[in-house]
Amino acid sequence: MTSSEEQLKLEVSDPSHAAKINNLQNGAKRTRWLIWDSMKPVVAVTHGNLAGAFESRPDDRREVHDLGKLFVSGPAFVMVPWFFGQKSRPRTCCFWGATYSKRPRCPRRSAAAAVPTTRNPPHIERMYTDMLGIHSGKNLAATGSLAFAITLAITGYSGDTAAAQTMSGAPINGDGQPFLVWTEGGSQDFQNALMDTYLKGFAKDTGFVPSTDAFCCGTSNLQQQVDSGNVKWSVLQFSSQAEFEAAKKAGLLEKLDPEVVQTNKLEPGSYDDYGFQTFLSAFVVGYLPASYPDASTTPQKFDDLFDTKNFPGKRCLYKYPEFNGLLEGALMADGVPPTEVYPIDINRAFARLAQIKSDIVWYDSGSQATQLLANGTCKMAQILNGVAQSAHANGTEITIRWDHTVLVPAMMALPKNGPNQAAGQAFLGRMISNSQEGVDFLKYVAYPLPMKYENVPGDVLKWAPLGKNLNGTMVENWEWYANNIKEVTDKFNNFLVTGQ
Repeated sequence: MTSSEEQLKLEVSDPSHAAKINNLQNGAKRTRWLIWDSMKPVVAVTHGNLAGAFESRPDDRREVHDLGKLFVSGPAFVMVPWFFGQKSRPRTCCFWGATYSKRPRCPRRSAAAAVPTTRNPPHIERMYTDMLGIHSGKNLAATGSLAFAITLAITGYSGDTAAAQTMSGAPINGDGQPFLVWTEGGSQDFQNALMDTYLKGFAKDTGFVPSTDAFCCGTSNLQQQVDSGNVKWSVLQFSSQAEFEAAKKAGLLEKLDPEVVQTNKLEPGSYDDYGFQTFLSAFVVGYLPASYPDASTTPQKFDDLFDTKNFPGKRCLYKYPEFNGLLEGALMADGVPPTEVYPIDINRAFARLAQIKSDIVWYDSGSQATQLLANGTCKMAQILNGVAQSAHANGTEITIRWDHTVLVPAMMALPKNGPNQAAGQAFLGRMISNSQEGVDFLKYVAYPLPMKYENVPGDVLKWAPLGKNLNGTMVENWEWYANNIKEVTDKFNNFLVTGQ
């Protein structure tokens, strides 16, 4: 009897467990090449620890049923779901249609790629219809084709229609669906950098149509969306860890899947179960050399922004009290050593700001800061390092100083009950694992992740909080802001109105 005529016979009624496993192994060996040589069906996407189900990553540590021993020589495939039910039942089992472009919202952990077909050899169709029909019911009949899971990760086979996948192997196919990333208050250059690097590659590999939403700031909008059950963002980027912690405490975030989002590749202490630090940035002091013809009189450190005696003239400050070093810089200019800035003396900081209020020009966006420097409105500016980098790339001669700068990491996370959750996990995983996209991102705006970088050009490094630029800097104390943000915000809003 040839392999194409073999019938799958599983003797699961044997009295001994060992005999059952042996028969299952033998059945798999006999049918493996028969299945591989036939026209491939579309993939059955499964979720949960099914009896007989393999995880698609060979190094997966999750427990699987002893039927995992079926993985023997020959093309790799996973015989599910016809073995499920011995230990547990799947929470979800989705059967795809006749082409891989059908995109049901299925959970992760399935086959590495979908190989479509419109027909199957009749004897195989009958064989598996008998076995699958009792569990799949209408789903199997509706597809018009046999469905079972095939892992291709081990053999390396992908086919012409291989789908993009999560790091655990699940296909991610957007089929033109929107994928909205919230970037809290990011500049247009930052949005463009995301779109042209991480999101461009993600769109190419998944079929999603990504876009960004630069709403700023706070967690109230996210709270409203979660409460209403109408969350529009698939991924979140908080400007500070304090706001991330507030969202986590309010139950507005989903846990990360460590098998997909491999945060253990990041620096220790830069991540937890709900998010990870990213886009390390700093508001530095920036100025045009033409504004200071005598190089010996140029600003040297961040707190010079708040010293109008030695550095007279207008200075542009960002119109927000957190994640920009505003209060820290004011205190350092008032004589507080950098190592003693925290806990912040709020009244003292605002008293220092009151002394220079007539020389402050407030701005709302990075492009504004660049314009105000270029047209001479301000002699110096509190400006993001990435904004200064972009201005320089676009022809504005700008110099920045790093000393006494307050470093602020952004935080990446996923919203509670957000759309496209599997895709959101995959995107965050991609940010950590795709080192080339990370380097390309730095070329646009030099906001690194807390990880080691290689092959970063020298003309990019000078704008980045990496290497020697970190000397003399400090990291924002997010815990202090988390505990005091309401008082700080109220005081700041009052200062804008009264100057006190």
